[in-house]
Amino acid sequence: MLRPVEMRKFRVIVPRKYELELIRIIASLPVHVSPGGGVEEPILSELERLVSKEELRIEDLERALTLLRTAAGKEDEYYRTAESIMRELMEVSRLERYLRKLAEIGIGLEQMREGRFIFLLVVPLRAEAVNRVSSMLRKAGVHVISVKVDDEDYLLIILGLTERKLRVIEVLARLGLRPLELPAWLGPSIHKGLRSIKDRKRALIQEFKNVVLYFVSRRRRGNGGEVQLYERYVRLRDTLSSLISKCENAISQLGIKDALRELGEAKNGWVECEVSWLERTLSEIESRVKELDAGINKLISEITQLRTLAKRLEAIEGEARLEELRSQLCKDIVSTYAEVVKVASRVAAMEDCVNAVLLARSVVRRLRVLRKYEYSIIEGWVPSEYSNDLKEAVKSRVPVLVLEVTPPSRQDRPPYLPRLKGLLQRMTSLTLTLDVPSYWELDPTLILITLFTIMYGMMFGDVGLGLTIIALGLIFKRWRAFGDFLGLSESGLESLSLLMVACGISSTIFGAVYGMAFLVRVYESLVSPIHDIGGMLGIALIFGVIQIILGMTVNVVNLLMAGDLYRAFLSGRGFLGLAFYFIGLVIAYALLSSGFNLSLLGAGVYKLLSYSELALLAGIMLAPLAKHFSEGLEVSECLIEGFMEVLETFIGLPANTLSYIRLAAFAIAHEAFGLLATALSPSMGLLPSLIVTNLLALVFESFAVGIQAARLTFYEFSTKFFRGGGVLFKPLGLELRERIRL
Repeated sequence: MLRPVEMRKFRVIVPRKYELELIRIIASLPVHVSPGGGVEEPILSELERLVSKEELRIEDLERALTLLRTAAGKEDEYYRTAESIMRELMEVSRLERYLRKLAEIGIGLEQMREGRFIFLLVVPLRAEAVNRVSSMLRKAGVHVISVKVDDEDYLLIILGLTERKLRVIEVLARLGLRPLELPAWLGPSIHKGLRSIKDRKRALIQEFKNVVLYFVSRRRRGNGGEVQLYERYVRLRDTLSSLISKCENAISQLGIKDALRELGEAKNGWVECEVSWLERTLSEIESRVKELDAGINKLISEITQLRTLAKRLEAIEGEARLEELRSQLCKDIVSTYAEVVKVASRVAAMEDCVNAVLLARSVVRRLRVLRKYEYSIIEGWVPSEYSNDLKEAVKSRVPVLVLEVTPPSRQDRPPYLPRLKGLLQRMTSLTLTLDVPSYWELDPTLILITLFTIMYGMMFGDVGLGLTIIALGLIFKRWRAFGDFLGLSESGLESLSLLMVACGISSTIFGAVYGMAFLVRVYESLVSPIHDIGGMLGIALIFGVIQIILGMTVNVVNLLMAGDLYRAFLSGRGFLGLAFYFIGLVIAYALLSSGFNLSLLGAGVYKLLSYSELALLAGIMLAPLAKHFSEGLEVSECLIEGFMEVLETFIGLPANTLSYIRLAAFAIAHEAFGLLATALSPSMGLLPSLIVTNLLALVFESFAVGIQAARLTFYEFSTKFFRGGGVLFKPLGLELRERIRL
């Protein structure tokens, strides 16, 4: 009961084409699928890191393009888009180098435009072809100058008469060369052109980043096919709903609702989740829906015509023919309506399965091998009692490349699934208001609820008002409007009502102990908060001591389960702190018993206990020095941490203990409401005064007591051990998710 359900970690790798069948298997079992990770995740993380740099170099872009091809394949749309952007970026970068070189030698863009008598061409080419091309062009009667751009690229500056330009271009074409083309967006001058190139490069790099980041996002969510599937499903569902409305409208106009009774009631039972059938026959259903829609429109048109015809037939032939046509039309509409309802019922039955596919595909990863073979990877957690069912189902229905089911390690974060069943499971929501418990700690739900209800009863002990709270809890459970008023969901309202019933039972029990009912002392009891204040304070402090010891003990157990031996034994909330608190309680009791005789601490066994307390504080102070050797922390940092731990232990524990005095204070205050009723009775009568004070107690005191019980439970107690930071178990199948809803 105090440990969550035992989990097993699984990993399944299957060929891509069996992904849907694997999802159906996973959705049929109580399985929690882990998001992220997988073999492909390192590639996606590296892609994301590369393109997230503030200054991207060409080398970064080339590396990102290579990784994108590895993850997506060269036929992928994202890769082709990124490759096209990269190609254009390289061309723009080359153009930038050429323009800078031309600016150095004093050639402007305006000189490269079409001249009236003289032309100027700039031809890029490789270094090894410079001499051969230059000699051939000189034979054409033009001047040629070669300009070195870098070790591999040169520019040929060709100058000649306009009449020889065509011949030069023919020579270049035979050599596989062409003049440098200037885009229109460059502008009229080189300087403006260089600025335009800079802006263009920035835009291309941003576009490249967007493509890569969008690919990473889509890959982590799934391949996106589920979006189209869901859109098609919603479109089909809405179309069928519209058709049903039209049929019902036509039936209403004809007055043939009674004819539908012959069809029987439509039963919307569960149809097996055949998503593969839905995808194969979706186009056929849509085609049929269009035919049905056209048929309905035609029938409605005929109805209108028949009404006009009916008026004429009344004067000519009577209603015989009209009734015959009406009867035939009724049969056609009823038949169409039945067929549409049948299709809509089957489509509606697919909704849970479609949603399961959406949930599953969002966490399925892809592994591409040799850019040709693609596999689907699903990792997650399954309760140990279902691990064999998972193995058998997967092995029998899909060809498995890898199937691993292993116990969790300390480094893993298994999801939290409480063992509590029935009504107690609903109370888990109160624990979740703190945080999701870690798998590697005790489930505090049962402890928290037990202590909360006990403390509530101690502070609000009254048989009559306790029974009233029980009745209100049962009423609120069925009063949906009350939940809407408080902004609570159905499960939240149910948890609140159960907590009210539990608190009412506790109040009734303690009311019987106190002898109180509706603020009236019914009989003399052994415990009376207002008549035995000292005894009530003692009971409250003892309860607080027990609760703090329980919290620190649970903390030690949790730390041992998590493998944190240092904090389990050497921290202020571990074994050293627990020992300090025990010894401190003994010393405090001795001082109280002796009338605070401090000389008692210097004699006998109490002297040894006092030295033990100092030694324990010194141990708590110096324990963090272990981190100096294990983690390399500075000695000063370790001592500061130890000093803060000592302060929290030395001051915090006594303060927490004394805060439980409020249990006695509120119990006394509750009985004081009865005295208030007695004091008001001479002026307004005993019965009216009791009604007023009981209403005040029920409305205000019960609420205040709940706040105090919550503070003691969720602050004074839970902070001693509760860490949280867990992951809530969410099965993939929606039906299973509803069944174990927390």
